[in-house]
Amino acid sequence: MRLICGVVLLAILFPAFAQTGSAIEWTQSGDRLSNGGANWHSEELRLSRQIAPKNSIDGTFRHVSRFGLADTQLEINYAAPLSARLTGAVTASGSTSHRFLPKSDLGASLQYEIAPTWLVHAGAGATGYEKANVAKAMLGIEHYFSAFRAAVGWRLARADGVPANGADIRLDYYYDDLDFIGLQAASGREAANIDGRGVIVSSVRSAGLIGRHGLTRHWMLRYGVERVKQGDFYNRTGVRLGVQYAF
Repeated sequence: MRLICGVVLLAILFPAFAQTGSAIEWTQSGDRLSNGGANWHSEELRLSRQIAPKNSIDGTFRHVSRFGLADTQLEINYAAPLSARLTGAVTASGSTSHRFLPKSDLGASLQYEIAPTWLVHAGAGATGYEKANVAKAMLGIEHYFSAFRAAVGWRLARADGVPANGADIRLDYYYDDLDFIGLQAASGREAANIDGRGVIVSSVRSAGLIGRHGLTRHWMLRYGVERVKQGDFYNRTGVRLGVQYAF
């Protein structure tokens, strides 16, 4: 029933998703916690449509299980060029159950091409939980060289007046036009809804490997593994696997 509801919602939002330039993706992920808590699990259905260069829309339906609870969420993203070098994007998501996922999450960002192989990003947003609100901003820069992409980002946030800031780095190696394997790491403080205790700001360190590999002209495999230390609450080890079909 969850999958049927997700398909119906996304199909209503994307009546022309089966046209050329569209893709559908199904992803599963699982996480094991070090404190003996129940394993996490999530499944996602994502539909995307490339309308024109730098102009796209996508929607994702999620069902997530954490701490012995379950939540669903619908997310919509839209990006469009504002000039030859400037691209704007907006994102909105919501959960009707919001037991641990945000009740609402709204954001906007800008991407500017400062040189042919250099991009800078900036954005801001607001996340609403049942009993807390988080204001956030981000700044990042990325550079393409040879067959590589390097990116650095800074995250600024306040959860009901408490700062929760951090930074992340990423390095990707493209061994084909669309195929890549990458390493990413992050450190800082994060506001998260932890184990039914409400939104708590804690130190977070993470490292992971992600990748994308084309199987045929239409089929693509996505994968990832991640290790996260969430303060003194738990360590989390996760695996993510998805398959995408492009029209």
